[in-house]
Amino acid sequence: MSIHFKSALISCAVAALMVQSALAPASAQDVGLYASGAIGLLDVPSTSVTDTASRSVKFDNGYMGALALGYDYASPWRTEIELARRAAGLDSVSGTNASGKLTATSLMGNVLYDFDINSKLTPYLGLGV
Repeated sequence: MSIHFKSALISCAVAALMVQSALAPASAQDVGLYASGAIGLLDVPSTSVTDTASRSVKFDNGYMGALALGYDYASPWRTEIELARRAAGLDSVSGTNASGKLTATSLMGNVLYDFDINSKLTPYLGLGV
């Protein structure tokens, strides 16, 4: 896997986190199970592929979606399981129109810490594996 391809996947993950943070549960003080979701747009950077020649690969903008099922412990801590999917269409290879798709599906276990700022929005810090 090339460094550029890894960069594309990391860009997808960062976009997903930004959208998901905007959709965080409004009240982190409720005890029990919760479900959450996220949607967003991706800007996948161009990359290059080297086989017998070096070729530039460009992608269309893509989309992402995620669903999570979690448990809020009524403390600042929550845990959840998240399933996410990211996809972007192939635009061109070395300037020639091309078809195809870049997709990534992930299943994560997350631990989240909610910051109580007495607001309808609850910022949080999370770690996922």
